[in-house]
Amino acid sequence: MRAFVFVLATALLSFPASAQQIPAKSETIQIQDVPKEVVDAVKTKFPDAQMQKAKKKVDNGKTFFGIGLTGKGTEHSLLLTPKGKIVELKKVIPASELPAKVAETVYAQYPNSSTKKAEKVTEYKEEKSFKVEVVTSDKQTKKLVVDAEGKIKGAK
Repeated sequence: MRAFVFVLATALLSFPASAQQIPAKSETIQIQDVPKEVVDAVKTKFPDAQMQKAKKKVDNGKTFFGIGLTGKGTEHSLLLTPKGKIVELKKVIPASELPAKVAETVYAQYPNSSTKKAEKVTEYKEEKSFKVEVVTSDKQTKKLVVDAEGKIKGAK
């Protein structure tokens, strides 16, 4: 019995706390409350853009800052670490700029729909996916995440 308790205690203590999923929290913050490193990184990447909004996000114990900006007729949103490292970049694009495989997948899934919004998503300097928001023929809004090969990775 003592050996069983020891094995059980060892197993419980060795279970990493990071494996426990903590729900992500996001709150809107004032731009002046964004860390200097984050602001400097945004200004370096987009010197002519204007920061419009900011969010602080805690996801699984890690803190990130989301920045929405506009400049030269385009909208971007960035996700950065507190040290200013860009981990995700989204750029709003016209539906006509979606890769053919992505557009084919979206419109095959939702024929007769119209595109409400399209974003190119780059994570860690690697183009990963496209987020496409469509309005279906029965006026429902659907959000899709599609990789560059046309595979649907998520839908709401």
